Amino acid sequence: MKQKDEADCILYCRIISTDNASIRYDSDDDDETYIPSEFRITVNAEFTVIIPGRSEPLVAKRSVSGSANYQYNADPSVGKYYGMRQACYNLARQIVEYTTEAW
Repeated sequence: MKQKDEADCILYCRIISTDNASIRYDSDDDDETYIPSEFRITVNAEFTVIIPGRSEPLVAKRSVSGSANYQYNADPSVGKYYGMRQACYNLARQIVEYTTEAW
């Protein structure tokens, strides 16, 4: 990471939305009631990559998303936290892949 005036390229990214959906249900009372036991969190973003001094961006504004599955354990917020981290990691990998292909 460098200052903008020293960078080879500059990445701008904006989170558009997140979605948290249950994908699997489980019952602990002989199948009378079901509660969510696994979730998928998705992070949607848009990004662009510019090279200083060029009039056209290296990567024009592009939409990407990253997702991950997670389960509720003893503390639901911990599972959601690590699910969000994994989804963001997957999103970042896509951004790097698209940027590398365009370079």
